[in-house]
Amino acid sequence: MRARAEHFYSRADLRRAIIYNPFEYRYHFMAANAFTHIRQYKAAKAHYRVVLALRPNYLDAASNMALVEAKSGRLESARGIYQAVLKMWPTHREAQAGLNAVTKLQEAKNEQFDRLIEKYRTD
Repeated sequence: MRARAEHFYSRADLRRAIIYNPFEYRYHFMAANAFTHIRQYKAAKAHYRVVLALRPNYLDAASNMALVEAKSGRLESARGIYQAVLKMWPTHREAQAGLNAVTKLQEAKNEQFDRLIEKYRTD
């Protein structure tokens, strides 16, 4: 059975769809993506959690949740989610790219921290 595509023209339409169909994971996924796009990460994370509660193996939702975690500065959480996605789907390109980006960010932060520590030791 093929899932039918739903198109919403406003946030209000999507909100109504979720109210009337709270267990439809696709609506929560669309809402989460929309909130991510407008940088409302707390709301996006809430909807991704619902998606993953309804569909625990929805790896695109998990990968997007990791992106939200990374953009919110929670790099360790993002790393863990990306690793879990890659454990189940080793060729998931977005998770691979996300994990690489998070790793580079963490390395850069560690190097910056080390430089600051060294600077303050010499002062």
